[in-house]
Amino acid sequence: MVAPPRSVDLPMLAALRAHDTFAVEVAHPVEVGADQMEHLTGWLSKRLGQPFAAPDLGAFGFDVIGGRILPAASGTAALWMYENEAGERLTLYAAPQPEGGQTAFRFIEAEATQGFWWVDGSFGYAVVGNIPRAALRGIAIAAHEQLI
Repeated sequence: MVAPPRSVDLPMLAALRAHDTFAVEVAHPVEVGADQMEHLTGWLSKRLGQPFAAPDLGAFGFDVIGGRILPAASGTAALWMYENEAGERLTLYAAPQPEGGQTAFRFIEAEATQGFWWVDGSFGYAVVGNIPRAALRGIAIAAHEQLI
């Protein structure tokens, strides 16, 4: 029998599932595209209850293509999606964390999807994708530095 996931692992699993669900979409990967960045940033920030702008991942070859709102066990989550010239996609997931605090980066994976998860203050964040782990870690560190 497989043990049920611990409650602390649920946001990480939600980040992986959100990536797997939306990164493969051709016509509707995001609700609001990057062409409406001001609206998107305002909408996500309002729904999360704090400023939340997409980190710039251009140095890694990834540009934001848009975002969406998602349900989360602890409230409303947000998802930013990025894409590179090869068509590879990354997602940045953010959701409230009732326990709050700070945690070190944790590696998460399920099948071909992997990511890095961390908690900063009252929010948990994950950068998720199907790219090499070392590259993904560098991107997660850069995202973290821009979000704090």
